[in-house]
Amino acid sequence: MKEKIMNHITKFNKKVVIGIIFCIMIMVLFVIMFNVNNKEIKDTILVKAEKNNSEYIVKEIKKDEVVVNRSEIKAVEEEINNEDVSTDKQEEVVQTTKSVEVKSQQQTEIVQQSQQVPKQTTYVSNNFKLAIDFPSNWENLYTVVEDGTELKVCLKGVTEGDGLFFLITNDLTDYSNGDHLDRVGGKREIISNGITYRIGSYTGMSISDTDPKFQLYLQLYNDVSSIVDTIRAI
Repeated sequence: MKEKIMNHITKFNKKVVIGIIFCIMIMVLFVIMFNVNNKEIKDTILVKAEKNNSEYIVKEIKKDEVVVNRSEIKAVEEEINNEDVSTDKQEEVVQTTKSVEVKSQQQTEIVQQSQQVPKQTTYVSNNFKLAIDFPSNWENLYTVVEDGTELKVCLKGVTEGDGLFFLITNDLTDYSNGDHLDRVGGKREIISNGITYRIGSYTGMSISDTDPKFQLYLQLYNDVSSIVDTIRAI
């Protein structure tokens, strides 16, 4: 009887051992297959955020980290946004600074130009009760001669002729009642203190083309019509 019982126990133990070995083999096979599949997958996951159509790597997670910390990703996204805003502000400051520098430079140039360009000179005749404005480029190059009924404006230092630019007179007897008084541009007459004055110049050249200042005379003569227009009664 005892021998039968022992035989049954031995057979049962063998079955248990075989079952355990079979289970272990299945587990080992499962583990091997799982590891093979994992080799085909990348070792890490890149969690990315998008900002302004650009992609930024926010966090690198290992495969064994199943749970992703979304609050950390959000914090990194906000940090990226803050960096972009800070960059925009810096660019605005740079642009504003450049604009201020340009305006300051322009103002400085205007001041320098106004300081470099001398103001016009006004000649006042108490005898004729007239005033005439001369441009700055005429400074120290002309002379005004008053002689009875005439006021003459001439080029200085002329050796051949008198270098007349124009004259103002109320006596036309010397000029055939004005027939020998050419127009010089600008106004033709001016009335001052009830007296009418004629403005003009000689019918011929008042300076020889061999005079050393002939070219200067021609250059300044281009301003005569605008000067004549400034003649006014006082």
